[in-house]
Amino acid sequence: MIRQIHREILGWIQATLAKEDKRPSSGLVSRINEGTEPAIRLYLLEISNEPMARGSRKPPRRFVFRYLITASAEDLAQAHAWIWTLLREALQSSERSASLPPATNEGTFDPSWSVESDSLSPAFWTSLEAIPQPAFVVRVPVLIEREQKLAPRVKEVVLRAGPVTKLLGRVVGPKNVPLMGATVAFPALGLTASTKPDGSFVLMGVPTKEMAQTMRLVVSAKGQSEEILLKGEGRGAEEPLLIQPTFLES
Repeated sequence: MIRQIHREILGWIQATLAKEDKRPSSGLVSRINEGTEPAIRLYLLEISNEPMARGSRKPPRRFVFRYLITASAEDLAQAHAWIWTLLREALQSSERSASLPPATNEGTFDPSWSVESDSLSPAFWTSLEAIPQPAFVVRVPVLIEREQKLAPRVKEVVLRAGPVTKLLGRVVGPKNVPLMGATVAFPALGLTASTKPDGSFVLMGVPTKEMAQTMRLVVSAKGQSEEILLKGEGRGAEEPLLIQPTFLES
């Protein structure tokens, strides 16, 4: 993949400067000041990993190759003309939308490069042990597809409904006075009911097995609530519960 990028950029340089009267040589260099002949030099500054946003599938890995492109010649005007021609063409290429070629085992090369707008500071050239010269930086993105692990198929789901019944009860206050309009909730089952004028209520759809266990009900009335624990053992299904919240005694 890296060699493909090098070939693409060097081929682009040669094609862009093909109509020039004096065509420079071009190549990949390890040092900016390498060689003395008129040339366009390609120097790899950095390879960075830029994660992509996650979606419904695992996104590809995205790497960006940053290349410094410089021009040198005894005739400075000639070097300036070369770098201006290349920069102008690179900017025009980055504005054109380009579709990605088919991915290889190494990745997908995107020919739509972008040109960095930041200027190259004196400190930049000092860090490269090079004298300032006409240059610009291009960013070349590369996508590496990641293996997509398919989720296992869901086996057939069989729903079996167990027997259900109704829970009867009455809510009363002091001296067994019926409490109307109270709310009785069975949080574990998401069931609620309101009491009638005689204080009675009915919770429908209670599994029969719940009736034989300790049940947690919540009674709310007059802005107050109380948790009631009731044991179901030894009680008939049609036998109403008698509930008397303690907060009604105050």
